[in-house]
Amino acid sequence: ESLIRSADQTSSFKKNNLLTLERKRAIQCAGLVMEYFMKLGYHLNESVMTSMCRLAAESGDLDRAIQLANEASSQLPPPRLRSFTPALVLCAVRKDYHRALDIYQGMKNMNIVLSEEEYYYLVEVCYKTAPHDYMIRVFDAINNYEGDLSERTISLIEHYFSETEKSRNSFWKVVRTNINSHGKCSECGGAVQSCSPSTFQFEELITETQKIIKNRRIARQIDRFEKFAREHGPYSIIVDAASVGKHGYGKTFRLDRIMKIVDMLDSYFPDRKLLVFMSEYHLKRLVKTGPKEICDMIAQLSANHKLFTVYRDDDWCWFYAALQNQADGLIVTNDEMGTQTFSLKEQKHLLDKFKRYHQVRFSLGKHNSLELHLPQNYSRSIQLLDNGSWMFPASNNQ
Repeated sequence: ESLIRSADQTSSFKKNNLLTLERKRAIQCAGLVMEYFMKLGYHLNESVMTSMCRLAAESGDLDRAIQLANEASSQLPPPRLRSFTPALVLCAVRKDYHRALDIYQGMKNMNIVLSEEEYYYLVEVCYKTAPHDYMIRVFDAINNYEGDLSERTISLIEHYFSETEKSRNSFWKVVRTNINSHGKCSECGGAVQSCSPSTFQFEELITETQKIIKNRRIARQIDRFEKFAREHGPYSIIVDAASVGKHGYGKTFRLDRIMKIVDMLDSYFPDRKLLVFMSEYHLKRLVKTGPKEICDMIAQLSANHKLFTVYRDDDWCWFYAALQNQADGLIVTNDEMGTQTFSLKEQKHLLDKFKRYHQVRFSLGKHNSLELHLPQNYSRSIQLLDNGSWMFPASNNQ
């Protein structure tokens, strides 16, 4: 690869899609080096296999690039995005949208999460050559990506719709627009939806969390919670007492802050039930050292069935409880859920989605007043609205 980069510096990269002489020599030499080390019996790790994928793509051998990427994924799991990107780039250069979409489907089946760059290549490969239904498949694929698209991707999509309007007598109006706090488009009036985890994705998170709970030997706590929820719930809002009670105050646990959060949530969501998860350690300390007012607050929470105590791993308990109401559930915490992120590595994209649309954060405002930060009620992802408008997230909230 270093030889190839050196060749780039001494010659123009490509002319009429043909490799320059210097680049051809560099690729041939790199291939010989690879063969030499293979004959010596060196182990091919994922990085080397990915380099071979890039060499195959650079030489124009698409079949070999795909074959090597599949071998790297099967022999050296988990599958890596960078193993398939070279083949996808070559498809874009050749405008081979059939093979490009096949590669994408293969990556999707392997649960490989694409970056914005790979989605750009999918748009590029279909631009000006593929039928409209193929481009729609690409837009559906990009719907999995959350976040602003780069300016080059947005510009390419704008050109596509503008040229489609001219060549096919379509009626697309291409404009930059804004979305208000309620998710309404200022141009077409359509409502942008929230791409919260699906029921299937929630079930996957719950199943994996149950396995962890079993290994951590806190299943009895969860059974006790489920019985409590059947009798007094369902609870669609869960409050992490440790996060709220200690926020901004070091080691001091402030029950009055928790009560303030409870009052605010009751005001915001009068038709929903909430439950405060508190460790028995904090509860005992409050009862032992706190004044009568503290005991009265605890008694009030208990009487209203808004308090649930756990003896260990409260972070896994409130996380599990928050998953139970799926699309309607909210978890009030400033916890970054690092423990869950580490343990749910294969479900990280689902966990990120859950945090984005179901985590309520809070902060201290002026005069130490509490402020709640509710999750946004719409997704910054490609969407086809009910009124037929396509929405593509650009920068500057456009």
